[in-house]
Amino acid sequence: MKRELQYGEKIQPRTIGRKDVSALMGKAFAAGMATFHTRQMNNAIGSAVPGATELIDEALHEFTARNVTFDGLAQLMVPTVHARVEKALNKVIAAAPVPRDWPVLAVERSYPKYGNMRPDLVVTSDTGVPMVIDYKLKITLDARYRLMEEVKYARSWQMFHYAYFIAQEYEVPATEYGIVLTVLEPKFATELLRYPIKPEAMEQWHVFAEHTWDRMTRTDASDASPEGQTNCRDQYGPCPYTAWCWEFFGDENLASHLYEKGATR
Repeated sequence: MKRELQYGEKIQPRTIGRKDVSALMGKAFAAGMATFHTRQMNNAIGSAVPGATELIDEALHEFTARNVTFDGLAQLMVPTVHARVEKALNKVIAAAPVPRDWPVLAVERSYPKYGNMRPDLVVTSDTGVPMVIDYKLKITLDARYRLMEEVKYARSWQMFHYAYFIAQEYEVPATEYGIVLTVLEPKFATELLRYPIKPEAMEQWHVFAEHTWDRMTRTDASDASPEGQTNCRDQYGPCPYTAWCWEFFGDENLASHLYEKGATR
């Protein structure tokens, strides 16, 4: 249901929360790292910050134009976004969690024939084969939950998707993928986490994915309502469309003060 509302009907909540601001920072950080790796690939020099700043400024301008409301915590975070992202970029580039001698094959390249996927980075690792890498930025992460965060990416659907089709693109086996996990607070840390992939796991993911894609295709091609649920939460917290589904039951007029149609985020 969330996918249909967000991407099909283009309905967005009018309130921006901490999760949204954190997501903006993550996108800006990835954009800055893309600027850095593109220059690295072209043997050029220059700051990675402008690419991130441009994305942040465009998003904040859009929020203003839409006249959205920031909740209390989001209001406190917005003035710090530029400085925090700049700090993350400078420290990660200096730390070089992805070794500089690994050749860069692709940076934020789109692959339309594979579901329009756009991985952050593809390099040739020290194993001699292409490796897909994604950048993840955490604003805060208590050391007690570090292992839990690492485990979260061990069977990432997104990364299995990337790894499966990058292997096809370069005609090599899918043996591993990488997550550059960067934490800003309470203590800065950045590390390339490497996740090996067993061939059996890759094949099992593909079987699951084929069923999921088939279901999505059938839903998109029909007038049938998408699947919904009563437990409106995921690993990131409450679903932002809970009120749309369970208070206003999809009535655009009743929900217009909390949601807008035709917006993108």
